[in-house]
Amino acid sequence: MRKLFVLSLVLGITICTTARGADDPGKAYADAFILEQDGQNAEANSDWAAAATKYNAAAELLRDIHSSNPDWNPQVVEFRLRDVNGKLDAIKGKVPAAPPPPTPVEPLTTPAPAPGSAMR
Repeated sequence: MRKLFVLSLVLGITICTTARGADDPGKAYADAFILEQDGQNAEANSDWAAAATKYNAAAELLRDIHSSNPDWNPQVVEFRLRDVNGKLDAIKGKVPAAPPPPTPVEPLTTPAPAPGSAMR
């Protein structure tokens, strides 16, 4: 019986902390910070597309924090968002443009036989 109680307690605590983590702006901020660092690493390796992707993801998380939790460390969130946007602006010219969509290929058609030249 005691094992069942302990197991239930551990399971309950795990569920509560997992649910809390989904709405925790601190966790989202940490994720944005890690994405920014990943973007810096990609930028250092001249992987401009990956850097832009990471910076854009970080900026999106920071905008979400700012809109859903405006009272959660607003100066810190705004500073980090300005920093990420500055890094995006700095690499804007280095990010390769997306390739144009492929042009549709017209199916090959065989010309119709001329009238009167039908095979007999």
